[in-house]
Amino acid sequence: MRNVRVSTISYSGGIDTGASRRDMAQFIDRAMYNRPDLIALPEASLNRPETAEPTPGPIYNTIASKAAEHSVHIVMQLYEGAPSGAVYNSGIIIGPQGNRLGEYHKKYPTVSEMNAGVIPGVETPVFSLPFGRVGMAICFDLNFRDIAEGLMEGNAELIFFLSMYEGGRQLQIWAHDCGAYLVLAHYEGYSTFVDPMGRIIDRGDPNYYPIVTQDLNLDYKVLHLDENQKKLDAVRRKYGRGIRIEVCRPEAIFTLESLMPDVTVDGIIREFSLETRTDYFIRSKRVRADALQADKALVGSRRS
Repeated sequence: MRNVRVSTISYSGGIDTGASRRDMAQFIDRAMYNRPDLIALPEASLNRPETAEPTPGPIYNTIASKAAEHSVHIVMQLYEGAPSGAVYNSGIIIGPQGNRLGEYHKKYPTVSEMNAGVIPGVETPVFSLPFGRVGMAICFDLNFRDIAEGLMEGNAELIFFLSMYEGGRQLQIWAHDCGAYLVLAHYEGYSTFVDPMGRIIDRGDPNYYPIVTQDLNLDYKVLHLDENQKKLDAVRRKYGRGIRIEVCRPEAIFTLESLMPDVTVDGIIREFSLETRTDYFIRSKRVRADALQADKALVGSRRS
């Protein structure tokens, strides 16, 4: 079991940067009533391209000091001014000592952002935090498949989507395809938690529910039913209430989750020779390539 308690804050500030950082500091204090391990803040809630700040700067320092005060991780979005004069739409991870652990630059700023001077990012990093592997995407990014593929290649277990728009069904598609929890921190109040099956498990409301909190167990894997299904009774027989298996049909996948402190899902997969969905697809591609090569050789031998 690798539990992480995540809170999202919805706040539509960003125009008056002084007021926004003071309001957000108060929201963080309120979010801490839920004792989260990590707090996610939405896009454009702290500033805009025309008020981009370098880091360290007033906004960053305020949020970092709150992270240190509460010993909590914070994932924030900031229009960040670089020493070169460039402006980036940055997703920043701040650690519980107020230290900067990593950043992601929005790969696909909107046309209006780029016209305002925002420079696109070029990488899709995934960060190893104490509770799991974390990736980010920002708003318009959700429309571009290469980011989802980069997060999959980096084995992201938890994806933060910091946004001014809701994303709709795309949130569920990304979570399902990446096999990861996806957490939307939404500017206007519809923050959303989606599980690795693509199911919405919680959703905020702009009037009544601006802070959304969920416990997520990152000790899970998504597997395909093919060839694994016949082994599941043996897994259940040994571990019983120490695991959770949830089947998703007709998609023919399931999640295997360890609820035990001393037995990991990776260990169970090795013990019973299970195969993750990702590994199954990789093997399928390899067998397909071999079949095509064998067919090519057979056709060649007939012609000769």
